Amino acid sequence: MKHTRIIPMLIICFVLVLSAANAQSTLQVSFKAINTIEGYDHISKLIVYCDGEKVGESKEKKQSLPNKVKVKVPSGDHLIHCSLWAKYDGVWEVRTLANDYSFDWMYDKQMTLKKGNNAFKIVFDVDKQTVTEP
Repeated sequence: MKHTRIIPMLIICFVLVLSAANAQSTLQVSFKAINTIEGYDHISKLIVYCDGEKVGESKEKKQSLPNKVKVKVPSGDHLIHCSLWAKYDGVWEVRTLANDYSFDWMYDKQMTLKKGNNAFKIVFDVDKQTVTEP
């Protein structure tokens, strides 16, 4: 008789642990480029990666306009990588020194993502050639 009570309890515990491990969170990354040089206001989008896996991308906008992207990510400790891409001659390319941009338009953040909503903001500064959180 005791076994008939223990087995369902073990199954319930297993399901609860499994669902907690797979808990989904929402991450919103807001971003903008400042000090854009006239004539270089590229159509851009931010691509977001979690632990090296692409989880989403923003809508296309001119880089001088504020933008944001909301993605689903697993809860817990993760490395978030954001890279700004530009549409140049109809082709999307990541904005890096290797692609002849003035600096690497990327940002990495180690985060503990809690269940529910998480957010951060980044600023791409063309004058200072930096990517920072304000």
